[in-house]
Amino acid sequence: MCLNRSYDLQPLATLFSGLMILTIGLSEFKKERPFLACFVFVLSGFCIYVGVFTFIS
Repeated sequence: MCLNRSYDLQPLATLFSGLMILTIGLSEFKKERPFLACFVFVLSGFCIYVGVFTFIS
């Protein structure tokens, strides 16, 4: 797979960071910190949305 443009990796990096943030949110939810977990879920959802939208367009 040849990637000649550097911005081809940006959507994948955004998706990966969104999934990592989602993992942190799940661990915070298990520690019974619902406010922080809710904030992290919103942040990861935004990252995943931006990654998918950038990948499609």
